[in-house]
Amino acid sequence: MGDTVLEMTAPGVSKALGVRVLANRLHLKMKEIAGIGDSDNDREMLSVVGFPIAMGNAEEEILKMCRLTVADNDHNGVGEAIRGINGFIPFV
Repeated sequence: MGDTVLEMTAPGVSKALGVRVLANRLHLKMKEIAGIGDSDNDREMLSVVGFPIAMGNAEEEILKMCRLTVADNDHNGVGEAIRGINGFIPFV
């Protein structure tokens, strides 16, 4: 993250937990879910989804743990990821 970013969450709350709760409500398995991230705050979430995707501006460690890398935040990387996963389904 940059020098001007501050992220705070409540104790016990994470993106991984949010994805797990959503998966449970939608009756999906974690291996059926894709996650998109670029920074340390995405690490746990990317480690629990079936198809981790890195933004082009992602930190090196995040890039290494992902199955697909897309354009950065300024070049519609999320849109590219959404369109691109169609070629990878099924995830497992």
